[in-house]
Amino acid sequence: MLVTDPPKDGALTNLETLMAGYGVEAVNGIVVEANQNNYAWGTPYYLLPDLKSHSITEPLIDGGYYVLLSIAHGLRISDTLPDGVTADPLLSTSSSAYSKAAGYDSTTYEKEDGDIDGAFALGAAVTAENDDGSTAQIVWVSSGALLDEQSSSMVSGGNLDLFLNAISWMCGHEDGISIHSKSMNYEYLTISSSSCLGDDRGHYLADPGAVPRYRRLCMAQKEAQMKRAKKLLILLGVLIVVCAAAFAASKLNPELNTGNDDTDGSAVFTLDADSVTALSFKYTGSLSFEHDNGTWYSNDDPDFPLDSSRIDRMVSAISSISAERTIDQPAALSRVRAE
Repeated sequence: MLVTDPPKDGALTNLETLMAGYGVEAVNGIVVEANQNNYAWGTPYYLLPDLKSHSITEPLIDGGYYVLLSIAHGLRISDTLPDGVTADPLLSTSSSAYSKAAGYDSTTYEKEDGDIDGAFALGAAVTAENDDGSTAQIVWVSSGALLDEQSSSMVSGGNLDLFLNAISWMCGHEDGISIHSKSMNYEYLTISSSSCLGDDRGHYLADPGAVPRYRRLCMAQKEAQMKRAKKLLILLGVLIVVCAAAFAASKLNPELNTGNDDTDGSAVFTLDADSVTALSFKYTGSLSFEHDNGTWYSNDDPDFPLDSSRIDRMVSAISSISAERTIDQPAALSRVRAE
């Protein structure tokens, strides 16, 4: 059973040479998924791969389970396999996935020059006939998150089931391949890092401490999303205040009607809404927007997905302000501090 993370420095040379002899090769970099159906929580390296048909995966497919892999490298299965070798994908990305060649040094999720196009296998099962007539069976999963109990708990134990099914398949215990029972409190499988590190029999697990840089990138993106959401809420609040103020102005307290009782609708302020090209609001901070070719943009963040119709309604709300009544009694003005 091979479980590997993307290496921090260099490559897993010995392992990759061994597996190339079986027609399976590691892809450089860290896989980023562009298909939203194949990643979780808005984080495109928290991968939810497609489960491919195999005796290892069939119970998970039938039960509607997922496998969650964070920080994975791709695998490629050769179209031309050596004689006596079969290699089947167990887990696969979408065709929209790509591998960030910069690995842990990546600074963006966006695809860049030098990144490698998918799709990729993230898990493979290999069967090989040996010269002595025996059969070797190998399962390779390209993310240490397979053995992470928190990741497994997030998909109702799917990772653990895949791991146990793979062990049963390699040992020839096909009757042990199933969805394994779980307690209501969920009992985690805990495997120490020392027992998973490489030895001369080919059991590998790359250093799980290799992921912090990419996780910081994830946190930075989430903070930016929260900042944008906060701006949107502020805009909504401003719109509500403007509308409420306009309504209140049109329904002045009857006590102020101590003067002329006629409603002449005299315009106090007007502007041509179509001619407005900029708008700003000041509160504890400030927001400013510009209008260009029929669309409003935030000056602070032009890429923010601003709803232009909301700004249009704000402009419309203040484009014409009229007086319902004329107040000509100073005493009435002093009561509302409008002298």
